[in-house]
Amino acid sequence: MAGRPPDSKAGELSFKTISALASLWIAPKDGLSFTQIHKGLVKKGIVKKLQNKMTTSRILKRAIKMGILQKKDRKYYLNVPPEKFNVLNYLQKITETHETTKLRFGGWFWTLCQLYCVGMPNSILKHEDLKFILDILLPRISWLYQALKDLAEEAERREKNPSYGGMPMYALREATLELIPYVLGGIAGCDFDGLSLEDLHKLIPLLIQALPEELDPQSPLQKHILATYFKVLDRFKNEALKQEESMEQQEEAEIEEYFNKKPKDFALVIIPLEDLIAEDEVERRGIIEDLEEFAHKSPLYIASSLLAYKKENVEAVLSIYGAKIFEKSKLKKIMELYEKIYASNQVARIIDSYGFYDNKLKKEAKKIVNELAAKYGWKSLIMYLPFSRVTKFSFSTTNKERLKLLTELSLVSKEAVEEWFHEGIKMKEPIYKDKFEQLKRAFKRFKE
Repeated sequence: MAGRPPDSKAGELSFKTISALASLWIAPKDGLSFTQIHKGLVKKGIVKKLQNKMTTSRILKRAIKMGILQKKDRKYYLNVPPEKFNVLNYLQKITETHETTKLRFGGWFWTLCQLYCVGMPNSILKHEDLKFILDILLPRISWLYQALKDLAEEAERREKNPSYGGMPMYALREATLELIPYVLGGIAGCDFDGLSLEDLHKLIPLLIQALPEELDPQSPLQKHILATYFKVLDRFKNEALKQEESMEQQEEAEIEEYFNKKPKDFALVIIPLEDLIAEDEVERRGIIEDLEEFAHKSPLYIASSLLAYKKENVEAVLSIYGAKIFEKSKLKKIMELYEKIYASNQVARIIDSYGFYDNKLKKEAKKIVNELAAKYGWKSLIMYLPFSRVTKFSFSTTNKERLKLLTELSLVSKEAVEEWFHEGIKMKEPIYKDKFEQLKRAFKRFKE
């Protein structure tokens, strides 16, 4: 439609339009007229022509509906500070023109946060000296992010309950750790602006030497790591000083140009682990990676591995990417086995909680189990129970109560239940042995 704001969707405004609109205000308390806003949007290219007043009218109506603006006495007022949009606009601008390096910090089983360094080329990871510095800074930045997040949560709790006065342990730990850098880097020195790099390199060896080897047997201080890392940093410092000396020999105009050049566009965005903010998207990528990694494995191995993920995500990935990774016959077998293992897992979960059900829930549980049996057969449901995610079924030991309940639900003889269950255990053992060896190799690589 002619005059429609660019990138707009029905009922909402694009970020580009919102950012341009907000930038017209110097302060939220300023009231702008329709004409002032209209001319401003034309000037910024959001509205094509001065004649297209209906476009501006639509933008203003949507902005009011979205809570961005309010209208009083024929004037429009901004509900949020323009600074917020300036920051977002800057981020959008530099992400379009600069490379972004994505970093994660955490241990083997956990990730503390994700960092997006906008304006940092991915090639930084190829340079060992730069990566060495990055590996020292990254954990500190990540833990400080966690501390700041905990402080924010603490402030919110106090707003809700003024009598509450706790202190987040992460924040307290980080404040304690940062006490020395706070003083040495920001207060020490004759000008109270922190010690120079040269002074720090004189002081750090004395601090390392003064440290004990351990506080107690459970708390070694790893002094040798401190000393080794400092030697590397000292070498970097000496090389940087040589470079600085060579720079002093340059023409005065070149030096002035170096110090007066425009600051590099750069932004650091730190967010919680992506799994927490885009769970399904991350999980689907994980499924694809698993399918590609285990493509050479048996259909049963692959199907049992998929049980760790949501069923809808597994089905979506298999339907879209399955044919690209597997031959048609193998894909069909994987999907069949996954359906059977997933059904058995449902039965396992019912049996695990059956003792806590009242009569009504028990009746409903029996109905579900019988429906699954009608579809997959009792032998299949029982045989794939060892592959379930319910702990009590993942061990090879026979449990009398479990067998009794299985017999009660299935109306199959105790002997048949036990035979089919142990048949499943035999199928499972080589697969889980393989997975355990793979886990050991991964852990070994992580330690190295």
